[in-house]
Amino acid sequence: MKQTVNTDLFWTEEVKANKGNPQKQLTICISNLPLPAAFKKGMVAVRTIIKEKIKAGKNTTNDVQLLYRLATVHSFCIPYASRLKEPGWNVIEAVPGAILWNAGLDYKQIGFTKLPLINKTDTKWLVEVFGNPTKHSTLNVVLREIWDKYELMLMRERDRKWPEFAELH
Repeated sequence: MKQTVNTDLFWTEEVKANKGNPQKQLTICISNLPLPAAFKKGMVAVRTIIKEKIKAGKNTTNDVQLLYRLATVHSFCIPYASRLKEPGWNVIEAVPGAILWNAGLDYKQIGFTKLPLINKTDTKWLVEVFGNPTKHSTLNVVLREIWDKYELMLMRERDRKWPEFAELH
């Protein structure tokens, strides 16, 4: 179980304990990526930050960009890694976070309709900041060679750990 630094609380409990402080909630969530719930709770925190800034008349461009980055990186994972025969989250956990976080996320090519974490309000904000994309996809499609590389790496690792199963493939 992942825990954040300087607390005995499980990270989801720490997020709840910081209700009213979406920036702190976001920090906790980002430190617990790539857990699926960390993406979802992080999106909620960013939405809260955006809404607060809109009410205060502040610029939200950087926050909308962060919202998009979270949703896009989340879309790298598919539910099931068919060649590995394991949940897709095992593959995304193997990929160094910096590779995905710093990937050139081209809004015009990835868009938003295929990003499961994007809702209607997010779509409105994205179009206001970035305009309309030219197509819609997922990060998994765009960076498929990275997925394949790490899925293969895990397959090899599993074969080394469990040689009796290697013969069955």
